[in-house]
Amino acid sequence: MKGAPTSLIDLRILKFLVKQALTTMQLQIQAGCNHAPSRILGLRNRGLDIPCTIIRVLNRDGIEVRTGLYSLTAKDRSIVREWLK
Repeated sequence: MKGAPTSLIDLRILKFLVKQALTTMQLQIQAGCNHAPSRILGLRNRGLDIPCTIIRVLNRDGIEVRTGLYSLTAKDRSIVREWLK
């Protein structure tokens, strides 16, 4: 297990994910990250699981598209809470 991330964007992602699962677009808007999947991969490389469920949503044009819904496991939450202290 690697240590806590130092990137402000990664820390913001974790603060939001501790509270609730978020889609790729929500992470981009709320956490300010331009490429959420690569950020999630970096956090996974630090030892977190961060499962992704593919869900269907409507895009801004009303077209149904698939997107990732990222969440933390119970183990992830425990690790992240320690990191955020």
